Amino acid sequence: MNAYSYVRWSSKKQTDGDSFLRQTELARTICRDRGWNLIDLPPERGVSAYHGKNLNHSSILGGFIKKVDMGFIQTPCVLIVEKLDRFSRNDVDDVLPIFLSLLKKGVQVYSFLENDFYTTEKVKSDPITTILKMLMAFVGANQYSKTLGSRVASAKKRKRESALSGKQVWMYDCCPHYFDWDKENERYVLNDNSKTVKYVFDEYEKLKSIYQTTQQLNLKGYKTFARAKFWAPAYVKNLLTARQTMGEFKGVKGYFPRIISDVQFNRVQFLLIKNAPKQGKRPLLTNFLRGKLFCSHCGKSVVTTSNKIFTRYFYCKGKHQGSCDQVTHFRAKLFEETLLSMVLESTTDDLISDMDKSLVESVRHLQAEHFTLHMEVEKLLSLQDIGMDVLRTKLTKAQKRMKEIDDELLIKQSSIHSPNQLKHGLNILQTVLKGDDDGALTDCLSDMETKLKNDDVRKQLLEPINFLIKRIVCDFNSNEYWVELTNGKTSNKIYVGD
Repeated sequence: MNAYSYVRWSSKKQTDGDSFLRQTELARTICRDRGWNLIDLPPERGVSAYHGKNLNHSSILGGFIKKVDMGFIQTPCVLIVEKLDRFSRNDVDDVLPIFLSLLKKGVQVYSFLENDFYTTEKVKSDPITTILKMLMAFVGANQYSKTLGSRVASAKKRKRESALSGKQVWMYDCCPHYFDWDKENERYVLNDNSKTVKYVFDEYEKLKSIYQTTQQLNLKGYKTFARAKFWAPAYVKNLLTARQTMGEFKGVKGYFPRIISDVQFNRVQFLLIKNAPKQGKRPLLTNFLRGKLFCSHCGKSVVTTSNKIFTRYFYCKGKHQGSCDQVTHFRAKLFEETLLSMVLESTTDDLISDMDKSLVESVRHLQAEHFTLHMEVEKLLSLQDIGMDVLRTKLTKAQKRMKEIDDELLIKQSSIHSPNQLKHGLNILQTVLKGDDDGALTDCLSDMETKLKNDDVRKQLLEPINFLIKRIVCDFNSNEYWVELTNGKTSNKIYVGD
């Protein structure tokens, strides 16, 4: 009989310790003594069982339960855990139904520290004793986690109180990225990011613009403090207003090492207030392409702006942050007119073409491949003489491809129904811009400029655009763009003009 060893621990300290070796060695000893065929599940590293995170489908244990439900794992089989608290420390009313359901499907659970078996036969023959043991184990695990959580919260509270009294203590969740903790001397010290902080303040005083400061940071290759590849204006503004840069923490001065002087910090705050954008009126015209426009170079969204004489433009958001090399912009009026003219002059057949037949054929091929992979997984799980490393590699590859097929099927099956959606969107667009007169296309195109100045008309365009267009990709350097429809079809490149 196959036995699956589930290994879990919740903290980094345990990751660096012997939790993995201890749990896996005990599982191997038990399987050797009982004659079971051991299958090691990948370890669940740093995942807490208190809120049930180890039971969702993206986790190792949750994935095991899902495979049992789908029949990918043959039963009867054994799930080996160190103790029941490794299975879950969630509330008993949440975990007990899952546990009993797993037993009912033919999975026997063996807890090797308690040396106890949990099976559906045992539940039926001696329900009171067996379920009482489960309840005591799960309730005890849940109460332990609650107590531990309370202790951690109390410890954090004591640390915060000590910090507010002026004593330096390590608080990882309150420490800015430009300080490190010196364990030996028990104090905060500056790290290399502090040089970036100083540069940001100096550059902003010189340029007096958050956007230009952000641009310089990206152009000169300054690394961000987190995972982001590029600096953003919002983060730069947060940095310029952070009082920790003066060494202050929650009103306690001198708590952190100082990077910025009080005089410079106050000068910067004055400039931020002085240069803050004035709150004016909302744009007079609705941008009916909002959320549909993207840059071809950096992938960031394309937004609209206007100059002093209210001429509207589309430009790449990344360009102003210094993360994109697009050098120009589109005039919104010309862009909108060429786009709507192209769609209006199209027919439903032009938009759909011969995609239906190819989509249906593609869906059939994907479904056949999915079935073949499913049979392959079942065959792999039934093999006795295959090495664990080889099995894990083959299973991972097969499951990854099955996930890709599921995602692709979801998109393509929805696209099969897109002709009706496209036809509906085109009808609405024609009604908004042409009215009820089917022969008025020429007049409609000549009156396009006048109609697009009417904000009521622009608001009515939001619905058909959403039905028809998935995204529009703009190449500002070549003055071209192309349109991706909701059915996945892509138009030819369209020249906007200089």
